[in-house]
Amino acid sequence: MLLYRRAKLGLMATGLVLGTVAFFAAPAYAGDSPSGFVYGTDSYQPTVTLNYPATEPVIDSGLYGAYGAEISTWGNYLGCTSGRAVNSTDVIAANQDVTYAVNHNFVGVPLGTYLYFYAGGPGVDPNYNGTTTEAYDWGYNQAEYAISQWAAIGPEISSPLIFMDVEQGNRNAGQPEYYNGWNSRASNCGETVLSSYMAPNLDQATVDGYLYALDSSPDGFYQSVYSSPGFWSYTFGSSYGSIPNAYEWTSENESASITPGASGWCMGSTCAAWFGGTDHPLIWQWTTNAPDLNSVGDFDQVDDLNF
Repeated sequence: MLLYRRAKLGLMATGLVLGTVAFFAAPAYAGDSPSGFVYGTDSYQPTVTLNYPATEPVIDSGLYGAYGAEISTWGNYLGCTSGRAVNSTDVIAANQDVTYAVNHNFVGVPLGTYLYFYAGGPGVDPNYNGTTTEAYDWGYNQAEYAISQWAAIGPEISSPLIFMDVEQGNRNAGQPEYYNGWNSRASNCGETVLSSYMAPNLDQATVDGYLYALDSSPDGFYQSVYSSPGFWSYTFGSSYGSIPNAYEWTSENESASITPGASGWCMGSTCAAWFGGTDHPLIWQWTTNAPDLNSVGDFDQVDDLNF
């Protein structure tokens, strides 16, 4: 499997490691806005057309250089659910465009394929006992499971990121995982609420455990979190939720329109918002299942110069 090491030194790579990229006087790909940014997608759809290089679907402008694949979920970890949101065509397109960018001295190297794990809060931990130690272990064990799934079944990735997906539960086609433990205690795979409150310090401990497992992994994964400012604030309040060292993928202030595409963290008058006091804003999910395009999929913008 391909795992591209960018800045972390002294780590053993898995598979092919791309060479050093020159950043002097290098052109951006036509349509990128601004230089150093690329477009991307995540999860099931949309599906990219496999050109070389591939461009962002629908808007057909700018280098397609990032795809976020779901490696697994907390429900899978507990045996409640199965499956994951992976589009194999988008994996290929994102990874090949990394090679394209390197070969053409692109300003910044695209992320290619990266991963995310739909994480459960402390309230769905089957060993929950109300302590920060257990909550920390729950977060740590989820990250270890995510890494093991990548090692066992892929997909091939080109960036050492497994974002901790912290979001509100979403019931899909009657499946469990509706209550996912960030703001309540729940049993029966998240279908039965036991308590409508979860202490923010336990949420923080779960995040800390997950991020530590990534940071200490011999595979060299980086601390990374996906969420929205609204849900993050609701979950952690004002005293918890600080993640200054984590790379961040935010989903907020989403636009219902896809065209003409985001430019420099803004889509018209709508701009990205961030959470947790991060020093590493990296990805903005600027529209999600846009209603004007019949839920065509998720669209992202990435600042490659910030990674």
